[in-house]
Amino acid sequence: MDERLENLETQIAFQERTIEKLNQALISQQCQIDDMELQIRILVEKLRDVRVVEQSTEPEPPPPHY
Repeated sequence: MDERLENLETQIAFQERTIEKLNQALISQQCQIDDMELQIRILVEKLRDVRVVEQSTEPEPPPPHY
């Protein structure tokens, strides 16, 4: 009986450690996702700014050698 109880306690301890490792990995991945979402938002804003500038400027005249 004692051996079975000890095996169960060992198994629970292993599972708790595994769950904690998985939780830390999940937290790390979520931080990476949050960072990437922020970078995408910044890139989208920059792209919008570039499009606005391109649309608002007149076409450049050809260079003098044409």
